[in-house]
Amino acid sequence: MRTPRLPRSLTLLALGLAAVNAAAQTAYNDPWWASPNANTSFVDHFNSPSIDRSKWLVEKDIFVNGEDIDYQDVEYPAADWTIRTGQDDAGALDGKVLNLKARYMDGQIQDYYGGVAGQGKPLFIRSGRIESQIADDSTFVYGKFEARIKMPPARNGEFPAWWLLGNFPDVGWTACQELDIVEFTGANVSKIPQTHWSAPYPAYGGNPNNTTYAQMGLSPSDQYITYGVIKTPETVEYYVNGTKTYTWTKAERGDQPWPYLSPMRMILNHAITHVEWPDVGNYNRFSTDPNVANKTGYTRVTTGVTEYEYLDTAAMNTNIGRAGTDFLVDYVAHWPLPSADPWHKYTDESKYSFFRPANNTKGFYSLKGWLAPISVTGDAYLQEGDNAWRDNGFKNAADGYVGSKWATPRDDNMHSITIDYGADKPIRYFWIEWSWNLPKSYDIYGKTAAGNWEHVLTSDQQSVGWATHTFDVNKTYRYIKLVTKGRIDKAEPIWLLEFKAFEDVANAYPKPAGTAQVDRTVNVLGNGSFVDGLAGWAGENYDGAGAAYAVVNGEARITAAAQGTGAGSYQLHTQGFGLKRNYRYQVSFRARAASPRNIQVRLSEDQLNPSTAGTYLLQTVALGTSMANYSFNLDFTAGDNPGRLAFLFGNMGNATTYVDDVVIREIAYIGSGDPLVPAISATNFAGASSGWETEWWGAPQRAVDGSTGNKASGRPGIADNQDLWVSVRIDPFYEIKEVLVAGDKSEPRSLAQFRAQFGSGNTTFIDWTNSNTDGTYESFTTFSALPPVNERDFRFWFRPPAGQVVEVADVQLMAVDHMPHRIYTINLDGAGSISPAGTVRYSKNNTDSATYSFTPPTGQQVANVIVDGVSLGALNSYTFNAIAASHTLAVSFTGTANPPQSSSSSSSSSSPSSSSAASSSTPSVLVSLGGSVEGSTNLLPAANAVDGNPATRWESSHGVSPSWLMVDLGSTRNLTRVVIDWEAANAADYLVQGSNNGSSWTNLKTVTGGTFGNRTDTHDLSGSYRYVRIYATARSTGNTWGYSIFELKVYAQASAGSSSSSSVAPALLTPADAIASTALTAASNAIDSNSGTRWESAHGIDPSWITLDLGSSKTLTGIAIDWEVANAAAYIVQGSNDNANWTDIASKSDGTFGNRTDTLPLNGHYRYVRIYSTARSAGNQWGYSIWEIRLTGF
Repeated sequence: MRTPRLPRSLTLLALGLAAVNAAAQTAYNDPWWASPNANTSFVDHFNSPSIDRSKWLVEKDIFVNGEDIDYQDVEYPAADWTIRTGQDDAGALDGKVLNLKARYMDGQIQDYYGGVAGQGKPLFIRSGRIESQIADDSTFVYGKFEARIKMPPARNGEFPAWWLLGNFPDVGWTACQELDIVEFTGANVSKIPQTHWSAPYPAYGGNPNNTTYAQMGLSPSDQYITYGVIKTPETVEYYVNGTKTYTWTKAERGDQPWPYLSPMRMILNHAITHVEWPDVGNYNRFSTDPNVANKTGYTRVTTGVTEYEYLDTAAMNTNIGRAGTDFLVDYVAHWPLPSADPWHKYTDESKYSFFRPANNTKGFYSLKGWLAPISVTGDAYLQEGDNAWRDNGFKNAADGYVGSKWATPRDDNMHSITIDYGADKPIRYFWIEWSWNLPKSYDIYGKTAAGNWEHVLTSDQQSVGWATHTFDVNKTYRYIKLVTKGRIDKAEPIWLLEFKAFEDVANAYPKPAGTAQVDRTVNVLGNGSFVDGLAGWAGENYDGAGAAYAVVNGEARITAAAQGTGAGSYQLHTQGFGLKRNYRYQVSFRARAASPRNIQVRLSEDQLNPSTAGTYLLQTVALGTSMANYSFNLDFTAGDNPGRLAFLFGNMGNATTYVDDVVIREIAYIGSGDPLVPAISATNFAGASSGWETEWWGAPQRAVDGSTGNKASGRPGIADNQDLWVSVRIDPFYEIKEVLVAGDKSEPRSLAQFRAQFGSGNTTFIDWTNSNTDGTYESFTTFSALPPVNERDFRFWFRPPAGQVVEVADVQLMAVDHMPHRIYTINLDGAGSISPAGTVRYSKNNTDSATYSFTPPTGQQVANVIVDGVSLGALNSYTFNAIAASHTLAVSFTGTANPPQSSSSSSSSSSPSSSSAASSSTPSVLVSLGGSVEGSTNLLPAANAVDGNPATRWESSHGVSPSWLMVDLGSTRNLTRVVIDWEAANAADYLVQGSNNGSSWTNLKTVTGGTFGNRTDTHDLSGSYRYVRIYATARSTGNTWGYSIFELKVYAQASAGSSSSSSVAPALLTPADAIASTALTAASNAIDSNSGTRWESAHGIDPSWITLDLGSSKTLTGIAIDWEVANAAAYIVQGSNDNANWTDIASKSDGTFGNRTDTLPLNGHYRYVRIYSTARSAGNQWGYSIWEIRLTGF
C-alpha cells in the first residue's frame, strides 16, 4: 500500500494585527462616563455608616511579602478601627469618604508571617484593606475604572494603593495578573506609580515617561485627585485627573500573550513599608546586638561583623503612631464600554470557565466568538512543584486563561489533550499560545458529536520560545484533540498556555496574526525586515550608554546620546532561533549611519555576554551614509543551540544608525556520513555520586539535561577537591561517535577535567581529559575503547581545580541513530486497539516494513484510518513499506465511545490489549492494592507494582529469564481478572499463575507474542487462590533489559454481608479528619485525593507528625505515602484507638531526599493512624511534606 506524506500545508503569519484603531476608542472624558452617577455598573460613594459587604470583602490575616501590616476587619466605631465609611470630609463630592487607617499598635499585636509565632517577622502596624467581592456584579473586564483619592502625608513607609487583581486566587500571583492604577510612595512623593504585572512569567512595567505630581501641579496629600484606567481587549490606558499618563498595549507583548481579557476585582489597601522599594521605604534597621528586640530573622555580615535586622518601632511610633494615618477615598466606579465604542462589538463577558466551580464569575476570555469548553481531559502533565496539578495540569490548556499552562512531562512521548465544547460548534479559527518550549510537531483532530475523528492540521516547529499559532478552520466540531510529538528543547517540558477555538458568529474577534513560521533556506528570522516594528528584537543599554530604538520608514533606527565604554554597551539583538550543527549560514543585512562610523555584528550562543567559544561570528563593519549590503558566511560546527544575533554600537561613536533586511539563511549541510543526533535528554538521568548540591539550581541532573544554561554544582565544604560522577541510561539503537562537554570556569566552582565510561563494568573510553570551555560545548572524538552499538549505560566523572568544587554546564553524547524513523500511533477514541501501539522506531537503512492492525471495541468497527493527515477510510490493517521517514497513524472507531477520561500517568498505556468482563455477576473488587508483594529480583521495589501510583514501577534484574512478580492477597479469593500495566521493557511470553501456598502453582493464563513498548494486558481469570504470580519466560523483541510493571491489579468477587477480613477484599479507607503537630499548609491536604495539594509541617522541627482519624476502628492492611521533596529519612507508622496511646505498626529508616512514594504493609485494628517523623532526609532543610496518604483495609 502507498505511504502518503505531506499533510495539509499551513502558514503562520507575522504578528501585528490590531482588530480596531485604538485611537477611535471612547475618550476618557466622554459624557458617557463623565459622572459616577450615570451608566456605571458598579459605584460606591462610601456615604453609609458601615461598609457595604455585598460589594466589598473586608480582608484580614493577609500577609504580603515586603509589607509590615496586620490587615484586620475592625470597623468604626470600634476601638483602633481600621475601616470607616461615611466619615465627614468637606473635600468629598458628597461630603462623605472611606477612611482606611494605618495604626502603630504600641506592641499590642505580635502577629507573624504565615501566622506561626517564631517563624517570621513581627508585625506592629494594623491597617485596612477591602476588595470587591468575587461575584458577577463586582468583578470587571473592560471599561473605565475611576476613583477619587486623597493620600496620607508623605512619610517613610507609606504605601497605599488602588489596584486590580485577577479574580482567580487559585493560580497565585503574578499568574492572576495585576494592574496598579495608582500606588503612593511615601519616601518619594514626586512619583505616580501606575504599573502592570503579567504572567505566566512576570512582566512588569509602568511610568516610562516618569510623570510626576509636580509636573502636573498636584499635591496628592493635600487634595483629592482622580485616578483612572480604560481597559479594552488590546490596551490599558492610565489617567490622572483626566490626563493620560501611560499606555500598555497588546502589540508591546510581541509573541507573548495579552493576559488582560479575564475578570479582575478592585482592591483598596493602606500598606506600610516595602522592603525592596526604596521609594516606599521601610523600618528595617541593623544592629550588632544579637539580642536586639523585634528581630526579623535576617542577618548579614559586614566587614566580618554579623548584623541583625530588626524593626525600628520607635520610628514607626513617631511617623504613624496610635492615632494613625488616613487613606481617604471619595468614590470608586466602573463603567462598561459604551455600545458605540469600536471595541464593544468584539467583547462578550457572558461565559464562565469550566475549571472553577467555586469563585467563578462571568467574563472568562471575554472576546466575541471564544468557545468555552465544558471539559478538558488529557494523558499526562509535569508532576513537579508545590502545586503541580494546578500549575501544570492539562485542564489549564483551555481554561480560558493564558496565565496558566499545561506542561507535559520532560520526555519525547506523545501527549494529548481532548477538549469538549458540549455541542457541535461552527469553528472559524484556532488560536494557540505556546511558551518556553514547543513540540517538534503536533497534530490536531476534530470530531462532531455523532461523527468520527478527522485530521484538521499538522504543524512542525524548529525554534523554542513564545509563539502564537493561528489557523483557519471553518468546520463544525464538538471535540478537538491536540497531540504533541517530541520536543525541541530536550531539557524542558512543553508549555501550552491556551488553546482557543473561535466560533463563526457575527462580530467574532478577528483572527490575530501568528508567529512567523520561517523557511530556514530563506531566513531563520521572523522579522528581519522590521515590518512588525521591533517585535522579536530588543535594545540594551549598559555602562553609561543611552540609546533609543525605533522603526522609522521600515528601518530600525538606533539613536544614542551616550556611547558607553564597551562594544556591547548599547546593542540591538534578536534571539531564540535555532542553529543546527554542521550547517553553513549566511548572515546579511543593509545598514547606514548619519555620519561614517563602525559597528559590529555578532552571531553567538543565546547569551547577552557570550563566551569566546560561544561567539561564532564577530565582524566589524565600517558604515557610510548610504544604505549598503553586507554579507558573511559561517560554517557552524558547534552543538545544536539557540542563537542570538546582535548589532553592537558601543564605544564606536554615537552617530544615528539604520539597519534593515536582516537575514540569517541556512545554505547547506556541510557534514559527512550519517548525521549525529543528541542521545541524552533530561529523562535519561540515572544516578549520581554524593557531594552534589541538593538545591535545585545545582542538582546533578542539570549536568545531563541537554541544556548548557543549567549547571550542576558540588557542595562547598562537602565536595571540596572531590571527583563527582553522574550516570545516564540512554535509549537503545544509538552508536556513540562524539562526546560534548560544556565546562565551567567560575571560581570557586569550576571544571578542570572529566572522564567518560560505559557499560555495567564502567569501561573508560575517555580518560581524564582537560575541559577548556565555560558554558559552551567542547568536542571529543578520540576514544580509547568504542562503546558498542545499543550501549545504554554511561557514567561521567568530573574533577575540580585544586581547592574548588565541581561545576559543569552539560555533557552530551552525539550518536548515529540506527533507528531514526518513528511511526506514531494515535487511538483517537481511547477504545479498541492498534497493534503495535505507541511509538515504534525503524532502521536508518530504509528497509523495514511494518503492518499495523486495528481491533475495534465489541459492537463497533473501524471508521477511519488517517496516515500523515490523509484519510484512507475503514481499514483493518495498514502496511508501511521500506520505511524511510517518520509517519503518524491515527485510527477512529465507529460508535458512541466518548473521548478518553483524564489520566495522571505519564508512562503507562490506556489502551487495553484485550477486552474483558467479570467472570461472575457478583461485583469484582480490587484485592491486590497495598498487598504484600515479592519479585524474583528487584532493581526497583516490587511494592511499586501494587501502590496504586501509575508513575512508579517494579523492575527485575536485566537479562534474567524467567523472572516473576508475586502478590499475596492475604487470604483465598475467587479471582475474576488481572490487569497488568507493562512498561516498555515487557514480556513477550508469560504465565499468570495461582497458588494457595506460594510454592505449588496452577497456570491460569498463557500469553505469547507480546510486543515491545508500554502496554496494558487484561485477562479473565477464575478459581480460588491466595497468591497470584506473573511468571515471565521471554522478553519482547527490542527489550534488552529485564521485566518492568507499573501496576499489577488483581480483581476478585466481593463477599456481601461480611465484615470479616477473610471474605472481604481490602479497600481504600476514607479518613474523616487529619490533624498535625504543625501545619504551614493544612493537614487535610494529605487526604483530599488531590495530588496537587500537600500538608507541610513547620520547618526545622523534629519530630513532627500527622494523624488520620478513620471515624471508627478499621482493620488495616497497608499504607501508601506520597512524599514531597521535603520528606522523612526515618519515621514510624503508629496506630491508636484513643489518640493518646500509640502502637508502632510499621517503620522506615532509609528514606532519600526527593519526591517518592512509600508503600508499607500494616496489621492491626485501629481508629487513628499517625505518621511520626523523627529525622529529615539528607538535603531536606525545611520540614516534612506529604502530597497524599492512602490507607487500605476493612
